[in-house]
Amino acid sequence: MMFRKFHIDSEIRKREKEWSEFDGNEFSIRKDGDNRTAGNFAEMVFQKLYPHALRISDVDKNADFVLRKKRIDVKTKVRTVPAALDFEASVEARQRFYDCDFYCFFSYDRIASVLEYCGWISKNEFFSKARLISRGDSEGSNNWIASVDCYQLPYSSLNR
Repeated sequence: MMFRKFHIDSEIRKREKEWSEFDGNEFSIRKDGDNRTAGNFAEMVFQKLYPHALRISDVDKNADFVLRKKRIDVKTKVRTVPAALDFEASVEARQRFYDCDFYCFFSYDRIASVLEYCGWISKNEFFSKARLISRGDSEGSNNWIASVDCYQLPYSSLNR
């Protein structure tokens, strides 16, 4: 199954600067560069897909949106290739106890400037199915080395 694709054009890039100035971003774990920009793109697309989602204020640091009284954290990985079903959705281990209800995963191909919506899953289901990858260990399929302890689950396990 193909993922839903969003081309990141010059108009979205202009809007990203404004989006990144939101006070809540000062609490982001994405400090700068491609990761922060891709995360902003994903949040902007999520807002477009779910216009009733309320972006959370800077006093609420555990999730990105509230939709139907559920707290949603948008997760993004930067890559140089399109996403595939066997690629991994990741959540840092330190975020396991953050106050959110659902994760929504995106993949950003920075070469093609394409953001892909990979799926969603409840936080409880994610952690019941995911496997822990320790800092310094390889994920296996592509020799990626974990820079922090994290939990991973293949995109094929997500809802679409």
